[in-house]
Amino acid sequence: MKILHRSGIAALCLLLLASGGIVAQQRAIGFGGGGPSFGMLFMDLADIRTFTTDAGFPDLDGTVWLAGGGGRGVEIGGLSLGGAGWGAWSEGASGELRSSYAFGWGGFDIGYGIAGTASGILTVGALIGGGGGELEWIGDPSSGSVPVPLGIVPEPTRTAYGTIFFGIAPYLDMGILLTDWIGLDVRVGYLITPVSLTWLDAGSGNGDAPSLAPSGAYVRISLLFGGMVVSGGD
Repeated sequence: MKILHRSGIAALCLLLLASGGIVAQQRAIGFGGGGPSFGMLFMDLADIRTFTTDAGFPDLDGTVWLAGGGGRGVEIGGLSLGGAGWGAWSEGASGELRSSYAFGWGGFDIGYGIAGTASGILTVGALIGGGGGELEWIGDPSSGSVPVPLGIVPEPTRTAYGTIFFGIAPYLDMGILLTDWIGLDVRVGYLITPVSLTWLDAGSGNGDAPSLAPSGAYVRISLLFGGMVVSGGD
């Protein structure tokens, strides 16, 4: 009986040690925070640029810059939840003529922390939301051939096309902490806008405008203000 008793105690001790080891390994590592972001959208502007130059306005420079911000909370092996938004633009100018394409959008950021350590987390997810944009032309390409009475300064004419859209932007995101509360976040993804509406918003332009809904691959770099939280374990 004493042997059985001692064996039972030994088995119980081994079970407790094993359980303690399992619990120690089940540490929860998460990040919470956010900050400003900057990047670029690799969007095909060919139709919009052709539409603009055919109307006599300067060509857009072809680069769509992004600026915005957002915040989220994420746990390794768990959900990532938050929100984010962008503003984006591309411009062109020639003399007194101006052209610009710009849009803004934002939404709900949901993902999953697929891997990481206490200093960085890799996340896969998507930003889901909506936004609006505008193609704007300032000036009159034909004004050079029309005489203007001396002393009269004509007011610049404005033509604008508006758009609204629904979008989803799948992404792969890597956040790395540089200090206890400051880090960098690099995100690559693709913006898809399956539902959109474009219309003539101001002026007397051509109503047959191309779709102004943004789409394409993007790269975004964010400055993070927040920190890692490690809970559980030892």
